Amino acid sequence: MPPPEEPVAEFNKILKKYPDTPDAYYHIGTLWEKAKKTADAEKNYKKALELNPDHHWAKKMLKSLSQRFRKHNSNFGSLRREGYTFPS
Repeated sequence: MPPPEEPVAEFNKILKKYPDTPDAYYHIGTLWEKAKKTADAEKNYKKALELNPDHHWAKKMLKSLSQRFRKHNSNFGSLRREGYTFPS
């Protein structure tokens, strides 16, 4: 997959002209998510929802990120409970 910086830059150009465009933030979020930069994805999904609290797809993607994060953390939590120590 090509790096997301170029398409993100294009969306940022749109946002300079039209800063209250939730769809631009949503699409930036999807680009970052595909690049496995979940913190950046989350930030953009939240901004889309700040601008449009009813943005269906931003809600859906943010919920999906949250569920994956909880599942990932619960897997590590069960390993810790079993006595596994993670290298520092």
